Amino acid sequence: MLSVDEALDRLIDGRELSARSIDDFIMRSKHYPTSARYVAGLANYLYGVMARERAAESGNPDETPAGDGYQAKYDQAVEILRNFDRPPAEAICGIVAFHYNQFKRAMTKTRSQRVAEASLRLQSLLTGQPTALGDLSLTPHSSLDRALSDSVIEQVLQWSTIPLDGSAAPDVVSELTSGINTQRFNDSLKLHLVAAEHTFAAGDLVSAKRHAENLRHSRLTEDWYAAFQTRVQL
Repeated sequence: MLSVDEALDRLIDGRELSARSIDDFIMRSKHYPTSARYVAGLANYLYGVMARERAAESGNPDETPAGDGYQAKYDQAVEILRNFDRPPAEAICGIVAFHYNQFKRAMTKTRSQRVAEASLRLQSLLTGQPTALGDLSLTPHSSLDRALSDSVIEQVLQWSTIPLDGSAAPDVVSELTSGINTQRFNDSLKLHLVAAEHTFAAGDLVSAKRHAENLRHSRLTEDWYAAFQTRVQL
């Protein structure tokens, strides 16, 4: 499988994700038949990334049918890759778990430290545990973490790591809040949660309450919402 990982590195180094580059990766990996299932899992994920990037480039939001194809590929990839103890497999499983708000799973993927720490932060917020409020963007992250994320997940990851002590740069917060409505529900949930905590810490209770209201009816955030209402009333 090391040879397959090397073939993947070659694809990444080429800085081009296309049907041809994925096919080239598959062809180079065919020399290692015992790794065929591992290759299939990686290829499924890469095709999913390509589908999502093309939908974004064409202006189709994720909610439309044109943006839906990537999720099936991500699901197929994780179904296979979760059985492999390889750095790319773990990175992909962590990235996809983060996307689906499966924070308990994503926070265990410590080979991708940024994904793990962002997920631990969000899980802690949801469960009322002590939470890292500082700037997590300084957290070291593997090249695979950045290289394998699609551009949408990468942006959500960056926004999820801003400081939650009220010190985040105004331009970053403005970019985050203006981008929420373009996201799928899974990602908008993360961003409303981050925005609510930031604006609360910054003393902007009107904005904090507005972001919190967007989380009112989600089962995932119901405990957080109830606790947050108590906090803003103190």
